[in-house]
Amino acid sequence: MKRLSVFLIVIFFSLFSITAQAEVKTFLHTVRQPFGGSQSPDDARNAAIAKAKREVLEMAGTYLESLTIVEEAVLTKDRVLALASGVLKTEIASQENYHTKDGFGIIVKARVQVDTGLLEERVNKLMADRRALEQLTASLKREKELLSQINILEEESRKLAKQEDTQATREKKKALTQEFKQASRGLNAVSLNNQAITLLESSKYTDLKKALGLLNNAIELDPSYASFYNNRGIVYLKLKIYRKAMQNFNKAIELYPNITQAYYNRGVAYHKLKEYRKAMQNFNKTIELYPNDAKAWNYRGVCYGDLKEYRKAMQNFNKAIELDPGFATAHSNRAGAYYMLKEFTNAIKECNKAIELNPNDTKAYTFRGAAFLYLGLEDRGCADMRKACEMGDCDGLQQARQDEECF
Repeated sequence: MKRLSVFLIVIFFSLFSITAQAEVKTFLHTVRQPFGGSQSPDDARNAAIAKAKREVLEMAGTYLESLTIVEEAVLTKDRVLALASGVLKTEIASQENYHTKDGFGIIVKARVQVDTGLLEERVNKLMADRRALEQLTASLKREKELLSQINILEEESRKLAKQEDTQATREKKKALTQEFKQASRGLNAVSLNNQAITLLESSKYTDLKKALGLLNNAIELDPSYASFYNNRGIVYLKLKIYRKAMQNFNKAIELYPNITQAYYNRGVAYHKLKEYRKAMQNFNKTIELYPNDAKAWNYRGVCYGDLKEYRKAMQNFNKAIELDPGFATAHSNRAGAYYMLKEFTNAIKECNKAIELNPNDTKAYTFRGAAFLYLGLEDRGCADMRKACEMGDCDGLQQARQDEECF
């Protein structure tokens, strides 16, 4: 009993120590946004909210930079801001109008609360999902462009307010009002897009219908921005509506010919439609634009495998693993290429590595089981086949049973 008491005390103090280390840090930021002239109060409010949220995130981003994982990654300021927007929740603490002898305005206070106990896990998760981080970076770049545009419009509005009231001045003010409105709609679209991105979890949308609705609204507000179409295409891809996905990736590329993600995603759509040569053309373009994209090398290898060009497939899997040694899927794909080339010992080694990196890799168990069976190691082969079947992939086990290997 004494030993048990000591053990429980140790656990208690260990838990207390962990809890004590975690804390909630709060960042507050205030923006004073004047409005008048050609800018409506609603447009001014949208601009103020966007500025306040962005600037408070920049403050929180400075804290994120102190984390070991972020320091080691050596991220640019834009990537740190994207990271902050992806792992932290920004909220408007208050907003109120003000007026002075010079005019009217709105005061917006934004707040970010950082739970340090949960932060590292969230940062690790987003850091591992390069594509989601790229999406956030692109969205914040668009927001920055729009805020810069609004600053220019505000200066023009102030100048126009001092000019003589003529027909030409009134026409300029009217045009300026439309530009303010358009920029404001753009900021709202960015906000909707960001909400859709936050529904991503390990490259999978947690609520596809909600994400689709958000992106539809974003595109309605701002139909000129390529990333919105790319993101909507991803949702259609997840919904297995491949032709609609393709239409969105095509539109994204039409608007911005160097949008790397859209080429990759269009390649995935072509692959799902079993148009392997067209898929490869898109992965070629992805690699041309971004040679370090391990996923594009891996997927191009899959296409070569589907075309039974296993040596070329192997070359691509090799490159994917060179770029990302911890890429479990590339290891299991390379195992498949080894298997098809009848290099069974190498296939087993690759499967071992894939399973070490991802114990839930059903393909690795299937290939390893098949390789064991081919080498006459029926007990080990059937054990792997059964394991894969327990995890949801019973094709290998059914084939083994048809061949009477596992009886």
